[in-house]
Amino acid sequence: MRWAVGGRNPTLDLTIAMQNTLPPSSLTRVYHCVGSGSYYCYLIVAPYGLSRNHPYSHFPSHLFGLALDTLSREGIPLPAARRNEQAREHSTIVHLTLPASIARMTTGSKGAGGNGSPDHDLNCLTIDELQAHAHTMMDKQTRDYYNEGADSGSTLLENIEAYKKYRIRPRVLRDVSKINTTTNLFGFRSSVPIGVAPTAMQKLAHADGEEGTAKACRKRGVPMGLSSFATTTLEEVAEASGEIPNVLQLYLFEDRDHSRKLIARAKKAGFKAVFLTVDTPILGRRNLEIRNQFKLPPHFKIANFVDEEEPALTDETTSANQSRTRKPRANSTAGYTDGEKRVTPTGPITFHTHAANPTLCWEKDIEWLKEECCPEMEVWVKGIATAEDAILAVHHQVRGIVVSNHGGRQLNGAMATLDALPDVVEAVRGQIPVHVDGGIRHGTDVFKALALGADFVWVGRPALWGLAYKGQEGVELMLKLLADEFRLCMGLAGVTKVEGISKEYLVKVSLSSLFECETCADCLRCRSIRAGSSHGCDHVEYVSWPVHMYTLLDFVRCSPVCFVHPKIWLTGGSRPELTSQHHTSLIHGHRPQQV
Repeated sequence: MRWAVGGRNPTLDLTIAMQNTLPPSSLTRVYHCVGSGSYYCYLIVAPYGLSRNHPYSHFPSHLFGLALDTLSREGIPLPAARRNEQAREHSTIVHLTLPASIARMTTGSKGAGGNGSPDHDLNCLTIDELQAHAHTMMDKQTRDYYNEGADSGSTLLENIEAYKKYRIRPRVLRDVSKINTTTNLFGFRSSVPIGVAPTAMQKLAHADGEEGTAKACRKRGVPMGLSSFATTTLEEVAEASGEIPNVLQLYLFEDRDHSRKLIARAKKAGFKAVFLTVDTPILGRRNLEIRNQFKLPPHFKIANFVDEEEPALTDETTSANQSRTRKPRANSTAGYTDGEKRVTPTGPITFHTHAANPTLCWEKDIEWLKEECCPEMEVWVKGIATAEDAILAVHHQVRGIVVSNHGGRQLNGAMATLDALPDVVEAVRGQIPVHVDGGIRHGTDVFKALALGADFVWVGRPALWGLAYKGQEGVELMLKLLADEFRLCMGLAGVTKVEGISKEYLVKVSLSSLFECETCADCLRCRSIRAGSSHGCDHVEYVSWPVHMYTLLDFVRCSPVCFVHPKIWLTGGSRPELTSQHHTSLIHGHRPQQV
């Protein structure tokens, strides 16, 4: 069954009746069916009876092009359309009558927890749970775009795993009754040494978008970074941010005029700094992005460059039918090198055609950027991963460094940011601040980064997950989770001020060098049981970590055939029995490194 929307300015009021037996996932499938079929109706999905805390409460402000024949294929009955005599401005309104099973989820909500507790959302107590919620809330294309790393994603994973190589050495019998988690940044006293990193196109996650993120940062008292490729203008973000500092993440385009205009607007709006992204001379390969043929849906705009596009029909005169015949945008083309000649990107600014700039260099571009930004805005470089580049940053008198690998989305196989951090800190020697991003999923991760010398950390994907979960409120929740965990970690480690966190509180433990079988080493690290895996190991039943820091293993209990690797043969019992002196020296000679 296919329904065509007729007329020049159709204003239809549709009601989709759902059975009580319809599972919540069906709502998600309908919500995600964008761009299917031949006939489209631009609509706002507005479920009735949803509380603010309900996972689907962000529907009313999402605008989608939804093919009505898709609804039929999903088994949802389509009632007759009736014309609404009261004209509406742009969009057809569709109301969903929710199944009883979902409606019950909306009752009894109080505060953040939904159980009468204002302190906790009992459905989401960790960043991992937040990610799981976001997974169900985002459509596949958005989810893949936000969560994917480059190529195999190994650097993305290593950003997270790097934090597991460090253990905290807590000090006791210290008065921790007064813990101060605040720190200074851009003349602002941030409530915690955590900021929301710049991430692109946040309205893909939720209609609140960057404006909702800014309001959440304002409420929690932390800085916010704004992507050049935001779906909200920098002026709107500055207004929503109030007194909190904003930083503009900048791709320095080959056509300097585009960047000059953006910088001038940021200065006028009161942004405190520019974070120049320096790790994208060429865009990394993101396979899911290629497979999904990712494009920003047409009802969203790269807000900061909308004036750069050729004129099209205005929203006030655009209808569902006209959207199929509106004047197409000019094609955008990426820059390229033709022999000795460099051909710059052309057409409306898009990420894939304009963000990468292989011509950037220290000598000309940093100086130009400082002339454009200073003194109103500081110039930082984001994407430093080596001591050599950190020294160059100091030499060229930038005001700060962000140790970053673009969330593992650029060079797969690059170092995890936490692994790169100590060398950068050592090279800088306190002359300029050093920040770090990537892989932070818990308040203890924040503590570890600061202990290794970072002055501040930025979180990206967790903010997007919070946004997808509950919009502004979800970002507030994410910041609260990390802040609470960080404060707790400080207290249990015996630290009362951020300035007191140092490397003496960490010890590095690594088991990977013990075993040539990497999977077995992973099992030891996470103390998991992976019996009968594809490579033949029965693996470790359990591992007991020692109290004494200079003994690697207190005991390892294994099944009769533990490791497939022929050089290692461990039998049951309270201590390992090794078949060679070589492995004895491995076990007893490899000690955890105090940082």
